[in-house]
Amino acid sequence: MVLLSSTLETLPDEILMIIIRYSDNITSVFRTFSGLNQRLNRILVDRRLHLLTDLLRVNIRKINFNYYYNTPLFHDLSEQLCSLQGDDYIHQLDQCFQRLISFHIQEKSRQIEEQFRSDREQFRLIRANLTDKEIHSRDAELKKAFNNLESHSLNFEYLQQIGDLVVGTGARLECTNYELGEYNLAKALNQHVLAHLYTIGYPSGSCLRSIQRLFKALIISNPNLVNNKDYVGNGGSLMYYFLIYAVFRLQHFPRFPPLSMGIIMQKYDTILELLLFIIQCLKQVFDKELWIKDCILDSLNVVNSIRNDADEKIFIQYSQMEVLKIFLQEVTGKEILLDDYSNSVFQEGLTNLIDTNRIDIIEYVFRQNNFIHNFFTRSAHCYKLINTITGTLSRRKMFQRFLDEEAPQPWLTSAALLSILLKKKECKWIKKLLQLDSKLIHEVDEDGNDPLLYICLKVKGCRHRLIECLIDMGCDIHKKNVHGEHFLQAIQLKRNRKLLKQLIEHEIIVRENESEQLRLASQN
Repeated sequence: MVLLSSTLETLPDEILMIIIRYSDNITSVFRTFSGLNQRLNRILVDRRLHLLTDLLRVNIRKINFNYYYNTPLFHDLSEQLCSLQGDDYIHQLDQCFQRLISFHIQEKSRQIEEQFRSDREQFRLIRANLTDKEIHSRDAELKKAFNNLESHSLNFEYLQQIGDLVVGTGARLECTNYELGEYNLAKALNQHVLAHLYTIGYPSGSCLRSIQRLFKALIISNPNLVNNKDYVGNGGSLMYYFLIYAVFRLQHFPRFPPLSMGIIMQKYDTILELLLFIIQCLKQVFDKELWIKDCILDSLNVVNSIRNDADEKIFIQYSQMEVLKIFLQEVTGKEILLDDYSNSVFQEGLTNLIDTNRIDIIEYVFRQNNFIHNFFTRSAHCYKLINTITGTLSRRKMFQRFLDEEAPQPWLTSAALLSILLKKKECKWIKKLLQLDSKLIHEVDEDGNDPLLYICLKVKGCRHRLIECLIDMGCDIHKKNVHGEHFLQAIQLKRNRKLLKQLIEHEIIVRENESEQLRLASQN
């Protein structure tokens, strides 16, 4: 590394930029050259080399290229990247990339929101000035042109022609939402965009931009088109489901390409922007309760592991996270009720996240206390979740990380979770939980059993060490439940004969010689 640095130091900046530009993908370039010296660090963030915007695939000929570099965030990231050094620089780099992509998605979402409102108002003004005859004629022309897409090969001129009917003349498209009915926008999306996620060269770049413009224009003309459905084998699904599937699963719903094939990022960008556009439409036009829960649950259930090159993997991973954040932000501070079916789907989604090793999403979701709390209020679903999390060593390590946080999430200190851990006899985690919230030691179930009585009366198997732990942590052995039972009575029940023997053998409980009464060994 020292030899490489000293050799490169002799070259002018312009030559170094050429070398860096053709060295490798952007992520690898940063990981290779960052931290060697201050000069190389500065070159890597130089806007003339435009590596940061290339990672985001921002067109350097567009005005937002300079806008990005002039933002406070780009300035802060550039300063941070210039000062990278030490053994932890890879982690610091990933944090910078995450902030960069997060900003990009947020900025794109903000621009789309403004675009939707502006274009919607402009469309209304155009249409308001049309006569009934003009409206009928132009809508009919648009409908005919759109229906021809079903059997029409995509080309730039035809797509532009259809788009201009909406943007320029105020035509509005009407389609049936029924999945087995006529050609509609959901079917067009699957046929012309999502079905070609892995098709090299088709549609062309110009066609992709035109079809994106067309879809946006059609939705502007009639937001109800987002309720169009396409057939999925056992019914129909809405447009946003197919976009979520493509963004999070990296596949077209009915097709499963070989795993060796990589998604074409230009097409990923197209569907990501269409999804962000439809989200804005849903936020501004429709009742949130009708779509937000489905979007969250669908995302968790279809998200997949990512098998892409470094740049693609980082961009996809963090852009998926930002979309999920948009969904979850919509439920922040709101009561989103999960019925039994939704709870079951949520459980399946979390299992999928574990199976696909998407720890990044798991950690984020588990920090959304308002949403996750609704799940934990149903102990049956909570029990299934804890069973899933504690199923393997790697999953247990993940759960341990949540418990080890300095400021654990409120759901972690819930009575429901304590009850499940007691039933599973997870002594180490119970001890940790009671250390996080000492009040839990006094929590009682529907029969008035505190943790100590709960272990004696509702848990089977070897329990003496757990009882010892609970006593040491302050459980009251004289606490009575609604049936008038306390600990020293409970351990003398027939069902606890073996437990009592173990407690005496391990000198946790002793029997008075004369009275045969029981007491704690620690009570001298």
